[in-house]
Amino acid sequence: WGIGGYGENMFPVLNKIMPHPVRFKLVWSQQHGGSPIYAWKAIPPSSKFVALGMLCTTMDEAPQVQSMRCVPRHWCTTAKVQPMKLWHDAGASGGKPGSIWIGNSLRTMYAAEGHQMPAEEFLDLNSTVYVLSDKD
Repeated sequence: WGIGGYGENMFPVLNKIMPHPVRFKLVWSQQHGGSPIYAWKAIPPSSKFVALGMLCTTMDEAPQVQSMRCVPRHWCTTAKVQPMKLWHDAGASGGKPGSIWIGNSLRTMYAAEGHQMPAEEFLDLNSTVYVLSDKD
């Protein structure tokens, strides 16, 4: 797998500019029925980075941190699209109530315990092209 045709030589740069999260935190789960689901929030390595969206698994073990990358906070802006609820478990039996949302123009997924909009800060990338600067 290459990054812009540079392959392995770009990984140190990628790891500095877009690091992996340091861990994941379970934000909601539903285990009844034949298909359990676990929603995980990525914890960025510092306040200089953010994770856009969450990950879901079918096991109660946190995803590997290599499953996702964080982006520099200064590459982001508050999402302008209204978050949209995709699903909620009203009527389902057992477990904690939960809901799944789309939170930005990138259509990244967010999950919440309960049926209210997640308390997350919904962010979008502020550009489609980035040139590295001293801030990076």
